[in-house]
Amino acid sequence: MVKGRHGSNITTNFPPLSYKPVVCIIGHSMPKRLFRAFDNESLLDGRGLELADGSFSRGAMYAKYLYVDDFIHEVHFLHAPTVNSQKFRDAVRAAGAMNPDTVIFHAAANDLASKSCNVRTVFNSLVDYASNLITEFGVSTVMFGSVLKRADVPKNGKGRLGCSVEEFRLRAQLINRLLKKECRHSSDLCYVLLPGFWYNDKKQELPVSDWSSDRLHPGPNVGSEGFARYYHAIRHVLLIAIPFLGQAKFLSRFL
Repeated sequence: MVKGRHGSNITTNFPPLSYKPVVCIIGHSMPKRLFRAFDNESLLDGRGLELADGSFSRGAMYAKYLYVDDFIHEVHFLHAPTVNSQKFRDAVRAAGAMNPDTVIFHAAANDLASKSCNVRTVFNSLVDYASNLITEFGVSTVMFGSVLKRADVPKNGKGRLGCSVEEFRLRAQLINRLLKKECRHSSDLCYVLLPGFWYNDKKQELPVSDWSSDRLHPGPNVGSEGFARYYHAIRHVLLIAIPFLGQAKFLSRFL
């Protein structure tokens, strides 16, 4: 049984691992808000968690704040505005250079919100990034977290989505279907529906207002119900990832 940061319990069927893998999470503003919240809560002046050898690790601190440190050595966050931007490509390469066992993408919402978005182009970019991480950097598993809905609230008389709310919804549903289908055909890929955003326990669809005050981001304020829900969703993805983590890389060290 693993205890959650806000008191929830998640049952796991495996003991603490003797080999603890490294995970990178790549996304837009929400992963960025999450690790900044951890930084603000840390009493270590941003140095991270002190390890047994006297060094400091921010990734180990993030794993501890996510209550997965019994199973994961480090969790690193990288962010960029859009999937098809140079900054995102740089983030992917930076993640690969960290030699992670698993990379988790929670991205694409900003791309889907643009007026001229081509969903399949965004989807193909994500799959290409995953393929590159696996073949060039030796990443064992790449995971895709589901894109969330958006409802948009006008700011200064103008909406912040480049497309209609209904169009964004259709795009989000399409890319989620494409990613889910792609992952069915590869043992290296995994798709995860982030809990608490699309449907409730009775499989009834949740309105965006249930978890977002700005109708765009979970929360978005630290301490809000929506932000806590996002924290638990990311933690949920990490716990699902553990059975996949590091298997090929772990075995290769003994061959």
